[in-house]
Amino acid sequence: MASSKYITIFIFGILSTLLAQPHGGGGYGKQMGKGCEISGAVIDSLTSIPLEYTSISVMGEDNQVVTGGVTNSQGKFHIDKIRPGNYSLKIEFMGYAPVIIPGISLSFRGSRTRDVGIIKLQPSAIELEAVKVIDDKPIFEFETDKLIYNSSDDIIADSGTAEDVLNKVPMVVVDQDGEVTLRGNPNVKILVNGRPNRTGEGGNDVDNIPASLIDRVEVITSPSAKYDPDGMAGIINIVLKKGKYEGLNGSIKINGKHNSYGSIGDMNGFTTYGNYKSEKWNLYSSLSLNNRQRNMNGYRRVDTEYDATNILPILPDSTESIYYDFINESDRVGHSVKFGVDYSITDQLVVNGEVNYNVHLRNGVNNQNNILPIPSLRITEDYDFDDNYNLEGFFEINKTYDNPDRELIFSASSNFKKDNGYKILVLGSSDADSTYLGQDISETQLDFSYKHPLNENSKLEFGYDGKFTDNNENMNFQLTADEGVFSGENTFGYNRNIHGFFFEFDYKLNDKFSIKPSIRYEYVDKNISFKSNFTNNTYSSIIYADILNEMNDSVFVSDYHTIYPNLHFTYNITEKQSLQFGMSKRVNRPGEGGHGPGSRQIRPFPRDVYADNFIFMGNPFLKPEYSTQYELSFKSPIPMGFAYANLYYHQLENVIKWYDLDTLSNGQLIEGDVLTFVNAASGENMGIEFFTMIMGQTFGGGYNLSKLEDPTGDYELNGNSQRIMLYNRINFPEKYIKYFDFEFGFFFMKMTVPGGDLFGAKGTMWANTGISKSFMEERFSISLGINNLFDAGGFQMKREKPLIGPFTNGYFKATEFTDVSTSRHGRTFTINIKYRFGQMQRERDRNRPGRKEDGGGNMDMGF
Repeated sequence: MASSKYITIFIFGILSTLLAQPHGGGGYGKQMGKGCEISGAVIDSLTSIPLEYTSISVMGEDNQVVTGGVTNSQGKFHIDKIRPGNYSLKIEFMGYAPVIIPGISLSFRGSRTRDVGIIKLQPSAIELEAVKVIDDKPIFEFETDKLIYNSSDDIIADSGTAEDVLNKVPMVVVDQDGEVTLRGNPNVKILVNGRPNRTGEGGNDVDNIPASLIDRVEVITSPSAKYDPDGMAGIINIVLKKGKYEGLNGSIKINGKHNSYGSIGDMNGFTTYGNYKSEKWNLYSSLSLNNRQRNMNGYRRVDTEYDATNILPILPDSTESIYYDFINESDRVGHSVKFGVDYSITDQLVVNGEVNYNVHLRNGVNNQNNILPIPSLRITEDYDFDDNYNLEGFFEINKTYDNPDRELIFSASSNFKKDNGYKILVLGSSDADSTYLGQDISETQLDFSYKHPLNENSKLEFGYDGKFTDNNENMNFQLTADEGVFSGENTFGYNRNIHGFFFEFDYKLNDKFSIKPSIRYEYVDKNISFKSNFTNNTYSSIIYADILNEMNDSVFVSDYHTIYPNLHFTYNITEKQSLQFGMSKRVNRPGEGGHGPGSRQIRPFPRDVYADNFIFMGNPFLKPEYSTQYELSFKSPIPMGFAYANLYYHQLENVIKWYDLDTLSNGQLIEGDVLTFVNAASGENMGIEFFTMIMGQTFGGGYNLSKLEDPTGDYELNGNSQRIMLYNRINFPEKYIKYFDFEFGFFFMKMTVPGGDLFGAKGTMWANTGISKSFMEERFSISLGINNLFDAGGFQMKREKPLIGPFTNGYFKATEFTDVSTSRHGRTFTINIKYRFGQMQRERDRNRPGRKEDGGGNMDMGF
């Protein structure tokens, strides 16, 4: 009987909607017909998320249904053409306890209309014979401005880190070096719970976030003005788990890995998460302990061939070569503790506080075997201090109102990070040279926003966000050479304040078309200072000394204003099929972290003084890079699934680009590679992305073309790059194949750059696979996986570029040939064991498919 009751309600709701549409009744926002009216809104009592397709039944005094309808995508309903009389209202939705509102009197002389306000439905288990829905979210979801990947039950990524999870998200790639890119662009803003990522060495380092703590990943490629405009490619928001079920709930997970470089004793993790929720309080906490081992090996070869002239013919020594191979090994230990609390002062006023404490330590050995021009061996060791830590505090006030479109949020967060360590040269010098590296970073963020509905079809939102950063670094180095000991101290300071104000207007013209213009104003002031004190002698054999001799101590102060206009349109072709157009302005702020750890992008001196042939240094005089972006996306259901496609075109200004510095200011050819950043004058970025899911199986890919132009004619600042990528995910749940869950996925990428290619001339493919089995009525599960199934390599580069002199050896032209290959980890076997407990698990047990009382039937309520 329970089954037929709910099915009848569901069918009635659908038929009511379909029958009402041609006549303008039953749906919210339609023109009022004759008669009385009832309106309101329905939301989840725990998350305040509007509940679409909630069944609304208007019942007479005999408890018989007179009329009804369903809620729209905003959770609202409006039922008209009701005869005068006394009624009760019944609100029902699968997975929630029904609500009945009695005593609704309607009359033409009294109250012809009745707004029942916001109705909050309480989640509960559904005891149906034919339909079972408990906490089964689709793998992918689309909202107005974002794509969502729900990772809670990912059987492959669950034993790894956020890197493994992000590699499952369409358009997102994490390469073998840990660099995160969105549509092939590394300049992406990564957030954790809506706040800047502070878990690793830089803003885009996510290797310290355990996958078992991640609830979902949100990808926003065309953000409106309410979002921080930093990140040319868009925003990736990693949302961590936070309990929402009544009572005590949680999980315990342990995992381990094995490959040719280490085993479970070296690579393992333990994570426990729990929350306790009552009527007023929600307490949540997590503890994560992990040990990781990273192994990177490869080689780098650079050949410089000088062109002959009338004066200087080709000589035997007219080709210079640098060739070395390397093995870098490191042990990484991480501990993280989080404790948070939500307190509901009233049903519409919630206060949240959270404290996060992280410790991530790295100890490693780097072996570089120099083959050309002079054979030698260099070994360095890195040690992090045991008292390094990262501490963050967060506070938020959330005020909602009877109208779900009205909301006020204020939040404040403060973060301090201490990162000190030693680098020791143990082989390569007559004495054991050492370098001390110290860094203190403090960051504060304030956010305020207020949303207010103007009427049923329009609302506005405005707010402020402030970000205040203070970064101080110092470095004491020592390096022994044939001429003596080269030593000194470098200091670097970076202070930046950003004040942002935004205004956003959302207007729904009709059921088909809506528009959302927005604008943002920012004021930025920054102060960069750097100073070097070192021995005055000249050390011709040390490239590091040459670089420091080129530098001048400086203080660089800059402040500027920027306006960011944005415009978004949505056209609903049908109820489930839509077109969206977005125009937005984005920025890549130097030092923010889009190309790796933020401060190294602008720090003007290298941190590794012992690197003979490959040195990285920042550029404090970089200009902000701006992008005006145009995007058109299409979403549509297809037979047994859905499809998504996106076209984009970006106009770029002051493009920040990696740059291989070949010569010093005196024309001296640098013996080795010195990598830095410079601005190219302009550029374009365009491409297409597609993504489909059919019967739960995913396939997608894309093509990207990037162009750079600079009036200097510099080879590295001009030219085109192309990228092709394909990915696939096959997933068969246990309920289909009877024995276990099975998953397989691959990612393929091919890139061409001026003068050569990256990741191989034919491209590179990485693949993962895994199985999972549940026991004890799904309380306990174990999964086995293989990462990098085909043992594919990592970053590869083969390219050539022209060099223009004159050089100190008398030549005027040369060609540089570079061949680089790296590999990280290799094929890795994983094991993950998980145990769930609490009310959430009891509801999953009660309603899991396959129980005898199910009657043999179930319905998959995926996307």
